[in-house]
Amino acid sequence: MPERHGTSEDQKFAAKLTKQKLQLSSVNSIYYVTASLSTLKMTKLHIANTFFEWELEKDQKSHLSEGFRQHAIFRQLQFLPALYADRKEGFLISDLPEESYWNTLNQQRIFPPQAFLLNNGSFSSNIEIESWGASRLIAEFAAKHHLIYHIPDWEIVRKVNSKQFSFTFGPKLPFATLLENETQAKRWLQSFEGTKVLKTCYGVSGKGHLIADHQTSRERITRFLKDEWNKNLPVVAEPWVKRILDFSTQWSIDRDQTITYVGAALCQNNERGEYRYNTVGEEQALFHTYFPFLQEHLKIVRPVLEHIAEFRFFGNVGIDAMLYTDEAKNPYLHPIVEINARKTMGWAALQIQKQYYPHRLIKIAYAPGTEGFLPKAIMPQKGEIHPFKRNLVIYEND
Repeated sequence: MPERHGTSEDQKFAAKLTKQKLQLSSVNSIYYVTASLSTLKMTKLHIANTFFEWELEKDQKSHLSEGFRQHAIFRQLQFLPALYADRKEGFLISDLPEESYWNTLNQQRIFPPQAFLLNNGSFSSNIEIESWGASRLIAEFAAKHHLIYHIPDWEIVRKVNSKQFSFTFGPKLPFATLLENETQAKRWLQSFEGTKVLKTCYGVSGKGHLIADHQTSRERITRFLKDEWNKNLPVVAEPWVKRILDFSTQWSIDRDQTITYVGAALCQNNERGEYRYNTVGEEQALFHTYFPFLQEHLKIVRPVLEHIAEFRFFGNVGIDAMLYTDEAKNPYLHPIVEINARKTMGWAALQIQKQYYPHRLIKIAYAPGTEGFLPKAIMPQKGEIHPFKRNLVIYEND
């Protein structure tokens, strides 16, 4: 990967690199984590709290470190700012990566910002935190260390991130509805033939939904529904449709309600809805004959974003959309599948593409394997190594 604004030689190096999975070096790295933020002249500290949905559902008190410990994926993705943040800034991590990680990035002409351990050292009070998504845990951390951190009202954050909000304020698929009780559910399940999809309000990629077909037991459907109803939450109910293209658009809303379009990304998920990769680059080349659908999507979502801004929400917003076909294979746009009021992998892909691969189409995948642009392992305690099963790889699109 070339350094930002690199030479043509650097670009040739990057093209050669991204045709295959990154081969990591075994060279030992320098110790890259400092003891104190006060020793660094910077104004911004990034925190990739990709456990965002976990915190949305959680009411009881906990600590920021507990969020990272919820899943190995969160502990690995906390290193994403190493790839998208400005090298003059900083980012916070809960655990050290394997010793060779920093040198490995440098050898690929990536020079990340300084990393700081969560429980290590004092902090300068003039530093502002930029998080993956709004977080009460980060707000508590910021207050404790006298850091600057602004987030919207927490109930507004929960509201706009709920699938109930996406469903209510966006166009709906045929037969789609919200289920709030058993009578509604029975009536809806019998109202039309075919496979159906049930979604929880705060599900994350690959989780929080149930595909109901002729093989799905009534008991499993009932259990899924009641788990949500017991939380006083409705269930989003939609027909299963044949998708032909998934994409997202990325936006930011400033505190003065200014809305900025960041870009679009094609998405690829597996059959369970789990994230696999994004493709980003020049939009006309990205969407080909489907480009008019992107333009239509942009017009439809703008009023929804204005509505979100009127709620006094500010921050990043990613809006998922899809194209699907009917039996005659005619394409249709479903412009708002889901609203994610936070940074997303599509957003991160756009930042990496703009900084390192301008004017090129690239695919960024979170794929099985140990080789890639994120750490292969972390070392929570001296002598311990916790390996990861996936990594972030980058290809130039052929």
